[in-house]
Amino acid sequence: MTDERFNAMFPAGRSGFVELHDGRFLSIHAGLAGSISDDRARTWSEPAPLIDQAGKPIESNPQTNVSGVVRLASGGIGISYWGTVNAGPFGDVALICFRRSDDEGQTWSDPVPINRPEQPGGPYHDSLVQLSTGRLVQPVRACYAAGAAHADPALCTVDGKPYTIEGHAQYPEIDITFVLYSDDEGRTWTRSEDSLFVWLDDGGGGAYACDEPTLAETNDGRLVMAMRSTLGRIVEAWSQDGGQTWSKAQPNALANSYSPARIRRIPSTGDLHMVWNQVSPDEIQGGFRRSRLSSAISVDNGRSWKNFKTLDCCSLLDPGPHVQTQDPPRFVIARKKVGQFPSDYCIYRYPNVRYVGDTVYFIYDRECVGETTRYRCVLRAMPIDTLYDDPPWDLRLSNDLQHDEAPRAMQKTAHNES
Repeated sequence: MTDERFNAMFPAGRSGFVELHDGRFLSIHAGLAGSISDDRARTWSEPAPLIDQAGKPIESNPQTNVSGVVRLASGGIGISYWGTVNAGPFGDVALICFRRSDDEGQTWSDPVPINRPEQPGGPYHDSLVQLSTGRLVQPVRACYAAGAAHADPALCTVDGKPYTIEGHAQYPEIDITFVLYSDDEGRTWTRSEDSLFVWLDDGGGGAYACDEPTLAETNDGRLVMAMRSTLGRIVEAWSQDGGQTWSKAQPNALANSYSPARIRRIPSTGDLHMVWNQVSPDEIQGGFRRSRLSSAISVDNGRSWKNFKTLDCCSLLDPGPHVQTQDPPRFVIARKKVGQFPSDYCIYRYPNVRYVGDTVYFIYDRECVGETTRYRCVLRAMPIDTLYDDPPWDLRLSNDLQHDEAPRAMQKTAHNES
């Protein structure tokens, strides 16, 4: 058993990676470019455009988001992403597309549309999953908002300057989740029968968003989907038939802000693993909805959670590993003006997690505001056993990381909360 422990940068950003047959790692960047790591994700090559089967670089918008990178059961590699497809008389339309490679990423097939123009839906990054049955499942969400005229972000002040700490939770919005699935490794796709949003107490408790879904398969063959909402909890829904139909979406027992979670099944143990922003309603109201990042394990197919760990936490918050939920779930967002924050105010967002052998890899955005926002997409490797060991529960990164000089391409001068 290896003991991989290191912290590095992940230049592919909000994406994922797969292990190649020769032991190297392949990551897919926005804009459909690939990078290789030959040292188990410590460093990566410069990104190079993916090549189609005609030997030409695949044309793509540099901002094209990658919504899935998976090793297929047949041995190939599949990716899903936002792409542009010609729809005849309708012209070019933006759709989620799928491509596969059967030569370890050297060349890629022509794109196959996953959804249709009349089925708008955006995927959370790296959320494509292949089930034990071979079915590919791509969860998506469609966002219906009141519009820019209603935008009124929540603000804090750092070093005398205003910063947005919460954006579209501050105006009317409903997000509806559904999934698309394929039983022939991406050649054709079908939409789920159900569309999900939260409907508390059969409507008596109101309707709420189901946003940025991520899903995993349990040991008993069901699917569980974790989504963000404005109820102070992670919202979950269940499928008994591989994603064709779903239960009602309801809040579970994990405290959460309107920030995306990540749920995976650990291949070596079969247990469920959640990585998310675990914060209380008071912390959300105070402007800290993404200022604590946590990890927890379920050994009973999602009925309960334990082995709580703190992966990162702002210095202004208690870093303790478990935040108790408040009953009943209620609508909670930040105050419009939350006041003065110190220059080491941090947020941690858009978590991802991967497993190779005995090692777990956490990937997430790490931002410290200050005079100039310091942005990092960090990659952290540690033994999977660390997730179960109790103690330690405090796995926070040193704050020194946020003050290191970052590559120019990974710095941002404005804080954009989404």
